[in-house]
Amino acid sequence: MMTTVRYFQVARCYRDESGRADRQPEFTQLDIEMSFVDADAVMSIVEEMLRDLFSQLNQMGAISAVPKCLRIKEEGEANRSTQPLKRMTYHEAMNSYGTDKPDLRYGMKIVEFSDICRDAGLDPKSGWCAAAKGINAKGLGAKLSRKDISKLRESILHPFADRVYPVKVDSSGNIKLPKVLLPLATHRERMEKLFDISPGDLLFVTSSGDTPLLAAEALGQYRIKAASAQMDLGILSEASIRDISNYEALWITDFPLFEEAAVAVGSSTSSSSSSSSSPSAITEPPSVLLKSVHHPFTAPTKESLQFLEKESNGLLGEKEPAEEAANDQVVAATTASTATNLLSEKILKMEDGLKSQAYDLVINGMELGGGSIRIHDAKLQRMIFGVLGSSSSSSSSSTTQAAAAPPSSSPSSLNDIKRQKEGGSSTCSNSDSTTTTATTATTTTTTTNTNEDFKHLTDALGFGTPPHGGIAIGVDRLAAILCSEDNIREVIAFPKNTYGNDPMTGAPSNVCEEALSEYHISLLGCGGKPSKNPVKIK
Repeated sequence: MMTTVRYFQVARCYRDESGRADRQPEFTQLDIEMSFVDADAVMSIVEEMLRDLFSQLNQMGAISAVPKCLRIKEEGEANRSTQPLKRMTYHEAMNSYGTDKPDLRYGMKIVEFSDICRDAGLDPKSGWCAAAKGINAKGLGAKLSRKDISKLRESILHPFADRVYPVKVDSSGNIKLPKVLLPLATHRERMEKLFDISPGDLLFVTSSGDTPLLAAEALGQYRIKAASAQMDLGILSEASIRDISNYEALWITDFPLFEEAAVAVGSSTSSSSSSSSSPSAITEPPSVLLKSVHHPFTAPTKESLQFLEKESNGLLGEKEPAEEAANDQVVAATTASTATNLLSEKILKMEDGLKSQAYDLVINGMELGGGSIRIHDAKLQRMIFGVLGSSSSSSSSSTTQAAAAPPSSSPSSLNDIKRQKEGGSSTCSNSDSTTTTATTATTTTTTTNTNEDFKHLTDALGFGTPPHGGIAIGVDRLAAILCSEDNIREVIAFPKNTYGNDPMTGAPSNVCEEALSEYHISLLGCGGKPSKNPVKIK
Protein backbone atom coordinates (compact mmCIF):
# COMPACT_ATOMS: atom_id res chain seq x y z
CA MET A 1 0.00 0.00 0.00
CA MET A 2 2.94 2.32 0.34
CA THR A 3 3.57 2.15 -3.41
CA THR A 4 0.38 0.89 -5.07
CA VAL A 5 -2.02 3.44 -6.47
CA ARG A 6 -5.13 1.23 -6.28
CA TYR A 7 -6.04 -2.43 -6.09
CA PHE A 8 -8.94 -4.75 -5.38
CA GLN A 9 -8.63 -8.28 -4.06
CA VAL A 10 -11.05 -10.97 -2.97
CA ALA A 11 -9.56 -12.40 0.22
CA ARG A 12 -10.42 -15.55 2.10
CA CYS A 13 -10.22 -14.75 5.81
CA TYR A 14 -10.31 -16.55 9.13
CA ARG A 15 -11.63 -15.06 12.36
CA ASP A 16 -10.82 -16.44 15.80
CA GLU A 17 -14.02 -15.20 17.44
CA SER A 18 -17.25 -16.64 18.74
CA GLY A 19 -19.87 -17.17 16.07
CA ARG A 20 -23.03 -15.11 15.67
CA ALA A 21 -25.57 -14.32 12.96
CA ASP A 22 -23.23 -12.09 10.93
CA ARG A 23 -19.97 -13.91 11.69
CA GLN A 24 -18.35 -17.17 10.66
CA PRO A 25 -14.82 -18.42 11.37
CA GLU A 26 -14.23 -18.54 7.61
CA PHE A 27 -15.46 -15.73 5.41
CA THR A 28 -14.72 -13.81 2.22
CA GLN A 29 -14.18 -10.11 1.83
CA LEU A 30 -13.46 -7.64 -0.93
CA ASP A 31 -10.41 -5.57 0.01
CA ILE A 32 -10.05 -2.16 -1.59
CA GLU A 33 -6.80 -0.28 -1.02
CA MET A 34 -5.89 3.06 -2.56
CA SER A 35 -3.20 5.70 -2.42
CA PHE A 36 -3.71 9.46 -2.68
CA VAL A 37 -7.24 9.33 -1.32
CA ASP A 38 -9.18 10.68 1.62
CA ALA A 39 -12.20 9.20 3.39
CA ASP A 40 -14.66 10.96 1.07
CA ALA A 41 -13.00 9.41 -1.99
CA VAL A 42 -13.14 5.89 -0.53
CA MET A 43 -16.79 6.23 0.44
CA SER A 44 -17.68 7.69 -2.94
CA ILE A 45 -16.08 4.79 -4.84
CA VAL A 46 -17.85 2.21 -2.67
CA GLU A 47 -21.20 3.94 -3.16
CA GLU A 48 -20.69 3.97 -6.93
CA MET A 49 -19.82 0.28 -6.85
CA LEU A 50 -22.91 -0.62 -4.80
CA ARG A 51 -25.24 1.43 -7.00
CA ASP A 52 -23.91 -0.32 -10.09
CA LEU A 53 -24.11 -3.74 -8.42
CA PHE A 54 -27.73 -3.37 -7.31
CA SER A 55 -28.73 -1.86 -10.65
CA GLN A 56 -27.21 -4.72 -12.67
CA LEU A 57 -28.67 -7.38 -10.37
CA ASN A 58 -32.08 -5.77 -10.77
CA GLN A 59 -31.76 -5.71 -14.57
CA MET A 60 -30.80 -9.40 -14.51
CA GLY A 61 -33.86 -10.19 -12.39
CA ALA A 62 -31.76 -11.42 -9.47
CA ILE A 63 -33.39 -8.89 -7.14
CA SER A 64 -36.87 -7.43 -7.39
CA ALA A 65 -35.93 -3.77 -6.91
CA VAL A 66 -33.13 -1.36 -6.08
CA PRO A 67 -33.12 0.30 -2.65
CA LYS A 68 -34.29 3.90 -2.88
CA CYS A 69 -31.06 5.07 -1.25
CA LEU A 70 -28.99 3.36 -3.98
CA ARG A 71 -31.01 4.17 -7.08
CA ILE A 72 -29.22 5.83 -9.97
CA LYS A 73 -30.78 8.77 -11.77
CA GLU A 74 -31.98 7.65 -15.19
CA GLU A 75 -31.99 9.83 -18.28
CA GLY A 76 -35.11 11.98 -18.42
CA GLU A 77 -35.93 11.65 -14.70
CA ALA A 78 -35.84 15.28 -13.68
CA ASN A 79 -37.39 14.71 -10.27
CA ARG A 80 -34.87 12.15 -9.13
CA SER A 81 -31.17 12.54 -8.44
CA THR A 82 -28.37 10.30 -7.31
CA GLN A 83 -27.78 11.38 -3.72
CA PRO A 84 -24.85 10.38 -1.51
CA LEU A 85 -25.66 7.91 1.23
CA LYS A 86 -26.56 9.24 4.65
CA ARG A 87 -23.69 9.87 7.02
CA MET A 88 -23.87 9.74 10.79
CA THR A 89 -21.11 10.23 13.31
CA TYR A 90 -20.37 7.50 15.83
CA HIS A 91 -21.57 9.66 18.73
CA GLU A 92 -24.77 10.59 16.92
CA ALA A 93 -25.48 6.92 16.21
CA MET A 94 -24.83 5.86 19.80
CA ASN A 95 -26.90 8.70 21.28
CA SER A 96 -29.82 8.26 18.88
CA TYR A 97 -29.91 4.49 18.37
CA GLY A 98 -27.65 2.92 21.01
CA THR A 99 -25.45 1.19 18.44
CA ASP A 100 -22.82 2.03 15.84
CA LYS A 101 -24.75 0.01 13.22
CA PRO A 102 -28.32 1.34 13.43
CA ASP A 103 -31.19 -0.09 11.41
CA LEU A 104 -33.04 2.94 10.02
CA ARG A 105 -35.95 0.99 8.53
CA TYR A 106 -37.97 1.65 11.68
CA GLY A 107 -38.13 4.52 14.15
CA MET A 108 -37.82 4.40 17.94
CA LYS A 109 -35.11 7.02 18.11
CA ILE A 110 -33.69 7.54 21.59
CA VAL A 111 -34.78 10.85 23.10
CA GLU A 112 -33.54 12.67 26.17
CA PHE A 113 -35.94 14.15 28.71
CA SER A 114 -33.55 15.37 31.41
CA ASP A 115 -34.89 18.92 31.19
CA ILE A 116 -38.40 17.70 31.96
CA CYS A 117 -37.06 15.80 34.97
CA ARG A 118 -35.34 18.92 36.25
CA ASP A 119 -38.43 21.08 35.74
CA ALA A 120 -40.53 18.46 37.52
CA GLY A 121 -38.32 18.76 40.60
CA LEU A 122 -36.82 15.27 40.64
CA ASP A 123 -33.98 14.69 43.05
CA PRO A 124 -30.76 15.76 41.26
CA LYS A 125 -28.90 12.95 43.02
CA SER A 126 -31.11 10.34 41.39
CA GLY A 127 -29.42 10.83 38.03
CA TRP A 128 -32.61 11.50 36.10
CA CYS A 129 -31.89 15.21 35.97
CA ALA A 130 -28.47 14.63 34.42
CA ALA A 131 -29.21 12.15 31.65
CA ALA A 132 -32.68 10.64 31.27
CA LYS A 133 -33.26 8.77 28.01
CA GLY A 134 -36.01 6.67 26.52
CA ILE A 135 -37.69 5.19 23.45
CA ASN A 136 -41.32 4.74 22.42
CA ALA A 137 -42.32 1.29 21.13
CA LYS A 138 -45.54 2.21 19.34
CA GLY A 139 -48.52 -0.03 20.07
CA LEU A 140 -46.77 -2.56 22.31
CA GLY A 141 -48.40 -1.29 25.50
CA ALA A 142 -51.79 -2.50 24.29
CA LYS A 143 -50.46 -5.84 23.02
CA LEU A 144 -48.01 -7.03 25.68
CA SER A 145 -48.95 -8.20 29.15
CA ARG A 146 -46.77 -7.61 32.17
CA LYS A 147 -45.47 -11.16 31.80
CA ASP A 148 -44.61 -10.55 28.13
CA ILE A 149 -42.71 -7.40 29.03
CA SER A 150 -40.79 -9.28 31.72
CA LYS A 151 -39.79 -11.92 29.17
CA LEU A 152 -38.66 -9.23 26.76
CA ARG A 153 -36.50 -7.64 29.46
CA GLU A 154 -35.00 -10.99 30.45
CA SER A 155 -34.02 -11.66 26.84
CA ILE A 156 -31.73 -8.63 26.78
CA LEU A 157 -28.23 -9.58 27.90
CA HIS A 158 -26.73 -6.26 28.88
CA PRO A 159 -25.37 -5.09 32.25
CA PHE A 160 -27.64 -2.05 32.14
CA ALA A 161 -30.80 -3.89 31.04
CA ASP A 162 -32.39 -4.10 34.50
CA ARG A 163 -32.06 -0.33 34.93
CA VAL A 164 -34.42 0.31 32.01
CA TYR A 165 -38.03 0.76 33.15
CA PRO A 166 -41.12 -0.07 31.05
CA VAL A 167 -43.80 2.64 31.09
CA LYS A 168 -47.21 1.76 29.65
CA VAL A 169 -49.65 4.19 28.09
CA ASP A 170 -53.23 2.98 28.63
CA SER A 171 -56.12 3.19 26.17
CA SER A 172 -57.09 6.60 27.57
CA GLY A 173 -53.63 8.00 27.01
CA ASN A 174 -52.62 8.00 30.68
CA ILE A 175 -48.91 7.40 31.26
CA LYS A 176 -48.37 4.79 33.99
CA LEU A 177 -45.23 6.28 35.49
CA PRO A 178 -43.08 4.39 38.01
CA LYS A 179 -42.92 5.82 41.50
CA VAL A 180 -39.59 7.55 40.97
CA LEU A 181 -41.00 9.46 37.97
CA LEU A 182 -44.45 10.38 39.36
CA PRO A 183 -43.61 14.13 39.42
CA LEU A 184 -43.47 14.00 35.59
CA ALA A 185 -47.28 13.71 35.57
CA THR A 186 -47.43 17.50 35.81
CA HIS A 187 -45.55 17.70 32.51
CA ARG A 188 -47.66 15.18 30.63
CA GLU A 189 -48.08 17.33 27.52
CA ARG A 190 -44.34 17.80 27.13
CA MET A 191 -43.77 14.07 27.49
CA GLU A 192 -46.49 13.31 24.92
CA LYS A 193 -44.97 15.72 22.42
CA LEU A 194 -41.38 14.60 22.96
CA PHE A 195 -42.12 10.86 22.71
CA ASP A 196 -45.00 11.20 20.22
CA ILE A 197 -47.19 9.24 22.63
CA SER A 198 -50.46 7.63 21.60
CA PRO A 199 -52.82 5.35 23.56
CA GLY A 200 -51.42 1.82 23.74
CA ASP A 201 -47.76 2.77 23.45
CA LEU A 202 -44.94 1.37 25.58
CA LEU A 203 -42.00 3.50 26.70
CA PHE A 204 -38.66 2.23 27.91
CA VAL A 205 -36.84 4.83 29.99
CA THR A 206 -33.63 4.94 31.98
CA SER A 207 -31.33 7.26 33.86
CA SER A 208 -27.82 6.93 32.47
CA GLY A 209 -26.09 8.91 35.24
CA ASP A 210 -22.34 8.74 34.70
CA THR A 211 -22.61 5.84 32.24
CA PRO A 212 -24.40 7.34 29.22
CA LEU A 213 -22.84 4.90 26.76
CA LEU A 214 -24.05 1.84 28.69
CA ALA A 215 -27.55 3.30 28.97
CA ALA A 216 -27.66 4.05 25.25
CA GLU A 217 -26.44 0.54 24.40
CA ALA A 218 -29.14 -0.99 26.60
CA LEU A 219 -31.86 1.12 24.98
CA GLY A 220 -30.46 0.15 21.60
CA GLN A 221 -31.00 -3.53 22.43
CA TYR A 222 -34.52 -2.79 23.73
CA ARG A 223 -35.17 -1.01 20.42
CA ILE A 224 -34.21 -4.08 18.39
CA LYS A 225 -36.27 -6.45 20.58
CA ALA A 226 -39.25 -4.09 20.51
CA ALA A 227 -39.13 -3.86 16.70
CA SER A 228 -39.08 -7.66 16.48
CA ALA A 229 -42.12 -7.82 18.79
CA GLN A 230 -43.89 -5.20 16.68
CA MET A 231 -43.38 -7.33 13.55
CA ASP A 232 -44.58 -10.48 15.33
CA LEU A 233 -47.75 -8.69 16.42
CA GLY A 234 -48.39 -7.01 13.08
CA ILE A 235 -47.80 -3.50 14.38
CA LEU A 236 -44.82 -3.15 12.09
CA SER A 237 -45.19 -4.61 8.60
CA GLU A 238 -42.58 -7.31 8.12
CA ALA A 239 -43.23 -7.25 4.38
CA SER A 240 -42.41 -3.55 4.28
CA ILE A 241 -39.28 -4.05 6.40
CA ARG A 242 -38.03 -6.84 4.13
CA ASP A 243 -38.93 -5.00 0.92
CA ILE A 244 -35.59 -4.43 -0.78
CA SER A 245 -36.68 -1.00 -2.00
CA ASN A 246 -36.91 0.09 1.64
CA TYR A 247 -33.41 -1.02 2.59
CA GLU A 248 -31.46 1.68 4.40
CA ALA A 249 -27.74 2.22 3.96
CA LEU A 250 -25.55 4.77 5.71
CA TRP A 251 -21.99 5.56 6.69
CA ILE A 252 -20.88 5.77 10.32
CA THR A 253 -17.92 8.14 10.64
CA ASP A 254 -15.69 9.81 13.23
CA PHE A 255 -15.14 6.75 15.38
CA PRO A 256 -13.18 7.32 18.61
CA LEU A 257 -9.44 7.12 18.14
CA PHE A 258 -8.77 5.62 21.58
CA GLU A 259 -10.66 3.94 24.38
CA GLU A 260 -9.71 2.94 27.89
CA ALA A 261 -8.02 -0.42 28.09
CA ALA A 262 -8.59 -2.83 30.95
CA VAL A 263 -5.57 -3.05 33.24
CA ALA A 264 -4.38 -6.63 33.55
CA VAL A 265 -3.88 -8.08 37.03
CA GLY A 266 -0.25 -7.89 38.00
CA SER A 267 0.65 -5.58 35.11
CA SER A 268 2.75 -3.25 37.23
CA THR A 269 6.40 -4.04 37.21
CA SER A 270 8.59 -4.17 40.22
CA SER A 271 12.03 -3.32 38.97
CA SER A 272 14.02 -2.18 41.96
CA SER A 273 16.45 -5.03 41.56
CA SER A 274 16.90 -4.69 37.83
CA SER A 275 17.01 -0.92 37.41
CA SER A 276 20.67 -0.61 38.11
CA SER A 277 21.73 -3.32 35.69
CA SER A 278 19.31 -2.99 32.80
CA PRO A 279 18.16 0.49 31.75
CA SER A 280 15.79 -1.03 29.20
CA ALA A 281 13.79 -2.96 31.82
CA ILE A 282 12.97 -0.33 34.41
CA THR A 283 9.95 1.48 33.04
CA GLU A 284 6.80 1.04 35.08
CA PRO A 285 3.71 1.35 32.86
CA PRO A 286 1.34 4.25 33.53
CA SER A 287 -1.80 3.49 35.48
CA VAL A 288 -4.03 4.90 32.73
CA LEU A 289 -4.00 2.68 29.65
CA LEU A 290 -5.41 3.40 26.21
CA LYS A 291 -5.94 1.19 23.19
CA SER A 292 -6.94 1.94 19.62
CA VAL A 293 -10.61 1.48 18.81
CA HIS A 294 -9.81 0.51 15.20
CA HIS A 295 -6.06 -0.20 15.04
CA PRO A 296 -2.91 1.79 15.92
CA PHE A 297 -2.32 2.76 12.28
CA THR A 298 -5.61 4.66 11.86
CA ALA A 299 -5.11 8.34 11.13
CA PRO A 300 -6.71 10.85 13.52
CA THR A 301 -8.91 13.64 12.25
CA LYS A 302 -7.35 17.05 11.70
CA GLU A 303 -8.78 18.43 14.96
CA SER A 304 -7.62 15.41 16.95
CA LEU A 305 -4.16 15.66 15.47
CA GLN A 306 -3.93 19.30 16.52
CA PHE A 307 -4.86 18.31 20.07
CA LEU A 308 -2.21 15.58 20.16
CA GLU A 309 0.48 17.88 18.82
CA LYS A 310 -0.39 20.54 21.36
CA GLU A 311 -0.78 18.32 24.41
CA SER A 312 2.20 16.05 23.78
CA ASN A 313 4.53 19.03 24.31
CA GLY A 314 7.19 17.41 22.18
CA LEU A 315 7.55 14.43 24.50
CA LEU A 316 5.93 11.88 22.21
CA GLY A 317 7.17 10.77 18.84
CA GLU A 318 9.79 13.47 18.37
CA LYS A 319 12.85 11.24 18.27
CA GLU A 320 13.79 7.81 17.11
CA PRO A 321 14.85 5.58 20.02
CA ALA A 322 18.24 5.08 18.39
CA GLU A 323 18.99 8.79 18.72
CA GLU A 324 19.12 8.63 22.50
CA ALA A 325 22.26 7.62 24.31
CA ALA A 326 22.15 4.49 26.44
CA ASN A 327 22.77 6.48 29.64
CA ASP A 328 19.71 8.61 28.93
CA GLN A 329 17.29 5.72 28.41
CA VAL A 330 16.17 5.66 32.05
CA VAL A 331 15.30 9.35 32.07
CA ALA A 332 13.70 9.19 28.62
CA ALA A 333 11.57 6.18 29.54
CA THR A 334 10.40 7.74 32.80
CA THR A 335 9.57 11.03 31.08
CA ALA A 336 7.63 9.29 28.31
CA SER A 337 5.74 7.20 30.87
CA THR A 338 4.69 10.29 32.82
CA ALA A 339 3.72 12.16 29.66
CA THR A 340 1.67 9.23 28.40
CA ASN A 341 -0.15 8.94 31.71
CA LEU A 342 -1.08 12.62 31.81
CA LEU A 343 -2.12 12.67 28.18
CA SER A 344 -4.23 9.53 28.60
CA GLU A 345 -6.09 11.12 31.49
CA LYS A 346 -6.81 14.23 29.42
CA ILE A 347 -8.10 12.16 26.51
CA LEU A 348 -10.43 10.10 28.72
CA LYS A 349 -11.84 13.26 30.32
CA MET A 350 -12.76 14.75 26.93
CA GLU A 351 -16.53 14.78 26.38
CA ASP A 352 -16.40 13.32 22.87
CA GLY A 353 -12.80 12.08 22.89
CA LEU A 354 -10.42 12.11 19.96
CA LYS A 355 -11.77 11.02 16.60
CA SER A 356 -10.28 8.87 13.87
CA GLN A 357 -10.66 8.75 10.11
CA ALA A 358 -12.40 5.39 10.31
CA TYR A 359 -15.72 4.62 8.67
CA ASP A 360 -18.22 1.75 8.52
CA LEU A 361 -20.84 1.00 5.88
CA VAL A 362 -24.09 -0.20 7.47
CA ILE A 363 -27.12 -1.66 5.71
CA ASN A 364 -30.24 -2.66 7.67
CA GLY A 365 -28.36 -2.75 10.96
CA MET A 366 -25.59 -4.99 9.59
CA GLU A 367 -22.03 -3.76 9.24
CA LEU A 368 -21.31 -4.49 5.58
CA GLY A 369 -17.77 -3.15 5.62
CA GLY A 370 -15.28 -0.98 7.43
CA GLY A 371 -12.05 0.83 6.73
CA SER A 372 -9.95 3.85 7.47
CA ILE A 373 -7.38 6.31 6.24
CA ARG A 374 -4.01 5.15 7.52
CA ILE A 375 -1.14 7.11 8.98
CA HIS A 376 1.47 7.92 6.34
CA ASP A 377 3.75 10.16 8.40
CA ALA A 378 6.52 8.59 10.49
CA LYS A 379 6.45 11.31 13.14
CA LEU A 380 2.69 10.96 13.61
CA GLN A 381 2.97 7.17 13.81
CA ARG A 382 5.60 7.46 16.55
CA MET A 383 3.33 9.91 18.34
CA ILE A 384 0.45 7.42 18.31
CA PHE A 385 2.81 4.71 19.55
CA GLY A 386 3.82 7.10 22.30
CA VAL A 387 0.21 7.67 23.38
CA LEU A 388 -0.30 3.90 23.41
CA GLY A 389 3.01 3.42 25.20
CA SER A 390 1.35 2.00 28.29
CA SER A 391 -0.52 -0.61 26.29
CA SER A 392 2.55 -1.41 24.26
CA SER A 393 4.76 -2.22 27.20
CA SER A 394 4.55 -5.95 27.53
CA SER A 395 4.86 -6.50 31.27
CA SER A 396 3.89 -9.53 33.28
CA SER A 397 5.05 -10.26 36.79
CA SER A 398 3.05 -13.46 37.05
CA THR A 399 2.95 -16.15 34.42
CA THR A 400 -0.23 -17.57 35.89
CA GLN A 401 -2.05 -14.25 35.68
CA ALA A 402 -0.85 -13.66 32.14
CA ALA A 403 -1.93 -17.08 30.98
CA ALA A 404 -5.39 -16.53 32.43
CA ALA A 405 -6.04 -13.58 30.12
CA PRO A 406 -7.28 -14.75 26.73
CA PRO A 407 -5.60 -13.25 23.67
CA SER A 408 -7.59 -10.49 22.02
CA SER A 409 -9.30 -11.41 18.79
CA SER A 410 -9.02 -7.88 17.45
CA PRO A 411 -5.56 -6.29 17.14
CA SER A 412 -6.61 -2.98 18.67
CA SER A 413 -3.66 -2.76 21.03
CA LEU A 414 -0.01 -2.98 20.13
CA ASN A 415 0.36 -6.03 22.36
CA ASP A 416 -2.22 -7.84 20.24
CA ILE A 417 -0.36 -7.05 17.04
CA LYS A 418 2.98 -8.07 18.50
CA ARG A 419 1.52 -11.36 19.73
CA GLN A 420 0.22 -12.10 16.25
CA LYS A 421 3.55 -11.16 14.69
CA GLU A 422 5.45 -13.39 17.10
CA GLY A 423 2.93 -16.24 16.83
CA GLY A 424 2.18 -15.78 20.50
CA SER A 425 -1.44 -16.87 20.43
CA SER A 426 -2.15 -20.36 19.22
CA THR A 427 -4.36 -23.36 19.79
CA CYS A 428 -2.54 -26.67 19.72
CA SER A 429 -4.21 -30.07 19.69
CA ASN A 430 -3.11 -33.65 20.09
CA SER A 431 -4.87 -36.93 20.84
CA ASP A 432 -5.11 -36.25 24.55
CA SER A 433 -6.05 -32.61 24.99
CA THR A 434 -6.42 -29.16 23.52
CA THR A 435 -4.32 -26.41 25.04
CA THR A 436 -4.43 -22.69 24.44
CA THR A 437 -1.22 -20.81 25.08
CA ALA A 438 -0.18 -17.19 24.91
CA THR A 439 3.24 -15.64 24.66
CA THR A 440 2.64 -13.77 27.89
CA ALA A 441 2.37 -17.05 29.76
CA THR A 442 6.11 -17.58 29.50
CA THR A 443 7.30 -14.00 29.63
CA THR A 444 9.19 -12.66 32.57
CA THR A 445 9.01 -9.05 33.72
CA THR A 446 10.17 -7.06 30.73
CA THR A 447 9.38 -3.78 29.08
CA THR A 448 9.58 -3.37 25.34
CA ASN A 449 10.02 -0.22 23.33
CA THR A 450 7.17 0.08 20.87
CA ASN A 451 8.96 2.44 18.53
CA GLU A 452 11.80 -0.07 18.38
CA ASP A 453 9.43 -2.99 17.75
CA PHE A 454 7.81 -1.17 14.84
CA LYS A 455 10.93 0.62 13.62
CA HIS A 456 10.65 -1.17 10.27
CA LEU A 457 7.28 0.52 9.78
CA THR A 458 8.34 4.00 10.80
CA ASP A 459 11.48 3.65 8.69
CA ALA A 460 9.36 2.77 5.67
CA LEU A 461 7.07 5.72 6.33
CA GLY A 462 10.13 7.95 6.56
CA PHE A 463 11.08 7.27 2.94
CA GLY A 464 7.98 9.12 1.79
CA THR A 465 4.60 7.42 1.81
CA PRO A 466 1.52 8.72 0.01
CA PRO A 467 -1.73 9.22 1.88
CA HIS A 468 -3.54 5.91 1.66
CA GLY A 469 -6.59 4.11 2.93
CA GLY A 470 -9.18 1.55 2.04
CA ILE A 471 -12.08 -0.60 3.11
CA ALA A 472 -13.05 -4.27 3.36
CA ILE A 473 -16.53 -5.31 2.24
CA GLY A 474 -17.98 -8.55 3.62
CA VAL A 475 -18.99 -10.60 0.56
CA ASP A 476 -21.00 -13.08 2.64
CA ARG A 477 -22.83 -10.31 4.44
CA LEU A 478 -23.60 -8.62 1.13
CA ALA A 479 -25.01 -11.90 -0.22
CA ALA A 480 -27.16 -12.27 2.92
CA ILE A 481 -28.52 -8.74 2.48
CA LEU A 482 -29.30 -9.36 -1.19
CA CYS A 483 -31.13 -12.57 -0.27
CA SER A 484 -32.96 -10.97 2.69
CA GLU A 485 -31.35 -13.46 5.06
CA ASP A 486 -30.59 -12.57 8.68
CA ASN A 487 -27.86 -15.18 9.10
CA ILE A 488 -24.86 -15.47 6.77
CA ARG A 489 -24.87 -19.26 7.34
CA GLU A 490 -27.68 -19.36 4.78
CA VAL A 491 -25.44 -18.02 1.99
CA ILE A 492 -22.15 -19.77 2.81
CA ALA A 493 -21.12 -23.16 1.50
CA PHE A 494 -20.18 -25.52 4.34
CA PRO A 495 -21.06 -23.11 7.18
CA LYS A 496 -19.66 -23.77 10.64
CA ASN A 497 -21.68 -24.18 13.82
CA THR A 498 -21.12 -22.29 17.07
CA TYR A 499 -18.24 -24.65 17.92
CA GLY A 500 -16.44 -23.94 14.64
CA ASN A 501 -17.22 -27.38 13.22
CA ASP A 502 -18.61 -28.23 9.80
CA PRO A 503 -21.62 -30.52 10.46
CA MET A 504 -21.58 -31.88 6.91
CA THR A 505 -17.95 -32.95 6.55
CA GLY A 506 -17.05 -33.22 10.23
CA ALA A 507 -14.13 -30.83 9.80
CA PRO A 508 -11.90 -30.08 11.52
CA SER A 509 -10.90 -33.65 12.34
CA ASN A 510 -7.76 -35.66 12.96
CA VAL A 511 -5.76 -37.05 10.05
CA CYS A 512 -3.98 -40.39 10.01
CA GLU A 513 -0.20 -40.65 9.77
CA GLU A 514 -0.34 -42.31 6.33
CA ALA A 515 -2.20 -39.39 4.80
CA LEU A 516 0.12 -36.86 6.40
CA SER A 517 3.18 -38.76 5.25
CA GLU A 518 1.91 -38.89 1.67
CA TYR A 519 1.81 -35.10 1.54
CA HIS A 520 5.02 -34.66 3.58
CA ILE A 521 3.22 -32.94 6.46
CA SER A 522 4.40 -33.11 10.06
CA LEU A 523 2.16 -32.29 13.00
CA LEU A 524 3.72 -29.91 15.49
CA GLY A 525 2.60 -29.53 19.08
CA CYS A 526 2.69 -26.41 21.21
CA GLY A 527 6.02 -24.62 21.01
CA GLY A 528 6.79 -26.03 17.56
CA LYS A 529 7.80 -29.47 18.83
CA PRO A 530 6.65 -32.61 17.01
CA SER A 531 3.51 -34.14 18.49
CA LYS A 532 4.33 -37.19 20.60
CA ASN A 533 0.93 -38.80 20.17
CA PRO A 534 -0.24 -38.45 16.56
CA VAL A 535 -3.80 -39.58 16.11
CA LYS A 536 -4.57 -42.54 13.88
CA ILE A 537 -7.97 -42.82 12.28
CA LYS A 538 -9.12 -46.30 11.31
